[in-house]
Amino acid sequence: MNDSNLLEVKNLSVVFGEINRKKRGYKAVNNVSFTLKKGETLGLVGESGCGKTTLGRTIIRLQKENSGNVLLNGIDLCSLSPSQLRPLRRQMQMIFQNPYSSLNPRMTVLEIIAEPFTGRYSREEKTERVSRLMMHCGLDPEMMRKFPHEFSGGQRQRIAIARSIAADPMLIIADEPVSSLDVSVQAQILNVLKSLKDSLSLTMLFISHDLSVVRYISQRVAVMYRGNIVEIGKTEDLFNNPCHPYTKALLDAVPVIDPERKIYQFKSVQSTDSDFSENSGCPFFNRCSKRKDECRLEVPKLSPSADEEGHCCACIDNYEK
Repeated sequence: MNDSNLLEVKNLSVVFGEINRKKRGYKAVNNVSFTLKKGETLGLVGESGCGKTTLGRTIIRLQKENSGNVLLNGIDLCSLSPSQLRPLRRQMQMIFQNPYSSLNPRMTVLEIIAEPFTGRYSREEKTERVSRLMMHCGLDPEMMRKFPHEFSGGQRQRIAIARSIAADPMLIIADEPVSSLDVSVQAQILNVLKSLKDSLSLTMLFISHDLSVVRYISQRVAVMYRGNIVEIGKTEDLFNNPCHPYTKALLDAVPVIDPERKIYQFKSVQSTDSDFSENSGCPFFNRCSKRKDECRLEVPKLSPSADEEGHCCACIDNYEK
């Protein structure tokens, strides 16, 4: 493992449902591999149901994998027992999508944020640390004895962010942390995350279906489709020169007012499920107008693009360039 890589995911797969001759399981995550450098934010984008959240939950060990490895600072989390994993829990935290359900309604803000401090500090030290964390996240420390229902959605998400950084984690997985908020509030939360990332040198996997949000906060972006990462690269490289037909389709779906913006003119073909058997070829086969007979045979592997360093695409057209 490269010393600069904090997280390394290798051939990770998660299958839901039984796998036998009569019933085949659904591959929510299919042989996914990527790395995340220390201090970097990687955006993970894709449509609903593509496996983004499952991937994030599996990395943080809230979901068990079927195969593959997750290495955090060189330690394979998948090989650890629950007792061995417990000391490492503090080093990886998650910001959940819904701030209305992710906070315990019976605990005050002080109790919620101070939970990682249990058994470590005195009452006065806990209060002081919670006060500092609340200020970092744009909250008034005088509100720490209130309950979650007394806050707005944006304030609740700030509380969740403060809780996530309380344990000084090495890795944060943000699972669509602004999708349930108003647009004006989204910008505020994104600015909080960006400020914390810079001041605390946080490493973050930022999951979202909103391309503009991902572009704003991420250094690199990975595009996911039906459990597969189909393209990954530096943010501006991927947005300015997408290689995979699915990435182009996502970019075409974003409404813009700039008449000079490059249009990729993605065209989807009409097909039936019989055109493509799941798990037997390119996952985008039945929606791609550039599909070829070879696309039926195997899932394309991520291969480097000839245009930009570190830009990889899983498409047979990329092989032929």
